[in-house]
Amino acid sequence: MGGALRDREAAGSVHRGWDRWAPVYRHLERLALGLELERCRAMAAEALSEDLRVGGRGSPGAEATGEPPFHCLVLGDGDGRGLERIVRRHPGIRCTSVDVSQAMISRARLRLGEAPGVRWVHGDIRDVGEDGRFDAVMTQFFLDCFTTRELAEWWGTVAGQVAPGGSWIVADFTPPSSLRGWRGLRQRVLVGALYRAFGWTTPMEARALPDIEGIFRSAGWRLEFARDSPSRITGVRCWRAP
Repeated sequence: MGGALRDREAAGSVHRGWDRWAPVYRHLERLALGLELERCRAMAAEALSEDLRVGGRGSPGAEATGEPPFHCLVLGDGDGRGLERIVRRHPGIRCTSVDVSQAMISRARLRLGEAPGVRWVHGDIRDVGEDGRFDAVMTQFFLDCFTTRELAEWWGTVAGQVAPGGSWIVADFTPPSSLRGWRGLRQRVLVGALYRAFGWTTPMEARALPDIEGIFRSAGWRLEFARDSPSRITGVRCWRAP
């Protein structure tokens, strides 16, 4: 789960809330979930690679052939572990990385070192607009930070900046309602505990996973492919813009 601004007036409190997590986030993630989220980040990077192969929309480094570089918008990546996998896998890719926490961005920049293809934006997810459009959006454990209502409020603004036929790759927790038996019970307990922890320490209002699938489908996006981790705790979905 990463951070984002719900409204500009709340910027200070949101910033402080996620900054407090920056020094310990990776360690607490490992303590609570082991390598589960890291494996899912790897799946997301592979999903982007597959999207490049089958989407017919160019590839990173395509500027060598006269094409503009593939441009990926990365939202709420926190300390940069997801972005690092993207950049290392695709050295020629262009990325715009947006996060509300300056402390998280500082850690991400240290992690990536010299990354000339990355543009860093500290602030509101609605402040990412620039000339041209994004070929893809990547969100890893970020959309779960919002209620369905909050997600609907800003999602269309970002979706409108994705090129026709572009993609949105979502790595996130599996909704407990989609799992049966002990897996569903385990997921409810796990996700509930995570929301309580973040709810105590940040201004995040969400207390349950939003209806991510409903948001995409209602806007006419098509589910290109879906993959779940072996544990079914997390999964990756690739949505295609109309």
